[in-house]
Amino acid sequence: MFKYSKNDLLRASCIGQQTTVTAADHSEVTGVLRQIDISGLTVAEYKTGLEIKIRFDDIETAAFGNASARRQMDHLELARFQKQCERTAEQANLTLSRMFKTELAALAQSCGDWDIKEYLEAEIGNTASLYSAEECENLYDFHFKDERFCSRPEFAAAVAEAMVLYRMRRFDKAAALILGSSGTAKPTDTALAMACLASQMRNRTGALYWLERYYLKGLETKISLDNVWWLYLRLCGRYSAYEGACRMLEAVTQDNPGLAVRSLAYLLLINNNSGFAMQLLDYADDVLNANEALELVERNSVYLISDRDNNYRRYVKCAGKIIREGELRIYGDEEDICGYVYDYVPDREFGFIVGCDLISYFFRRESVMSDNVNERIKSNICSFRSVEEEEPVMVTFKRTPESKRSYNAVNIV
Repeated sequence: MFKYSKNDLLRASCIGQQTTVTAADHSEVTGVLRQIDISGLTVAEYKTGLEIKIRFDDIETAAFGNASARRQMDHLELARFQKQCERTAEQANLTLSRMFKTELAALAQSCGDWDIKEYLEAEIGNTASLYSAEECENLYDFHFKDERFCSRPEFAAAVAEAMVLYRMRRFDKAAALILGSSGTAKPTDTALAMACLASQMRNRTGALYWLERYYLKGLETKISLDNVWWLYLRLCGRYSAYEGACRMLEAVTQDNPGLAVRSLAYLLLINNNSGFAMQLLDYADDVLNANEALELVERNSVYLISDRDNNYRRYVKCAGKIIREGELRIYGDEEDICGYVYDYVPDREFGFIVGCDLISYFFRRESVMSDNVNERIKSNICSFRSVEEEEPVMVTFKRTPESKRSYNAVNIV
């Protein structure tokens, strides 16, 4: 017999289960649970066949007489665990002002320009949205472009300038500024800053791409694993991209074995392996050394099934080609932009392009002016070929800022 309190019973929602309800006066009602509402339970009693309403205030415990109740409670615990992980991921707040708060605060203290200092303090305090587009443009033209500020060598100055460019909806210049400062910045800082920009532009594929580079480059530097770590895991689950995460988990076992085991349990849960996830959670609090955790990670990570043929894999392939072959560049406002189509939804006739400036562009079918491009999209992205076998669909287009994300692509050829 498995006994639970009335609160456990409510959360488990064991409708249809055989149950014995014990009241506060020690009387019992045995039957089938029919309903749970805000006031109490309704049980169809075996003896009389009548449905009896029992108020929560009158219930002491409820007992189940079959093993399925235990499994149902296991699923309840897994649901609680997953909800907690999701809540932590949602609290990540992947923005430049939060991720580089310490550096920006130090820059504000050392900056001699009062207007820039005031703006930085507004960003840190999450009140920069009060700045109008015109105020941001004036701030940028008359203060951030000042030679005394532009000559500052620290990466925080580039982050500060990128923030005001983002407020001006000049996403391309913000990204170019971050990437252009990579020579004097730590690789982890550049990757994290690009992840912030991608996240703020609602580009989840780009955010995962840069977060993965951030964590993999930070393996040796022992970067902190805060809420952003859970956001990274959540994105890994969304795109079924687990290879990088498994490498990270093996490294995490050295310093935080319990976290590594819980992280793997979360990934398994996302990947619909609830049984293995439950076993890992049972071990998580008892794992005391790195060797035990590493063994658990190596043994169970094989159950994470990655999808090697989705839009994220195509984004990685295209972005990697841009960086590897030196195609990365900055475009002028009226200049034609080159890029690669990495996603297309034929039923809804829209897709996405990663430009050679590493900005993601949204497009609709009517914006494609070339029949040749349409055929290449159909024969590659909309085919049964694997991402590795596909030929990258390179296009040239104009951009327009009329988009909720960042830019739209038009006149695609």
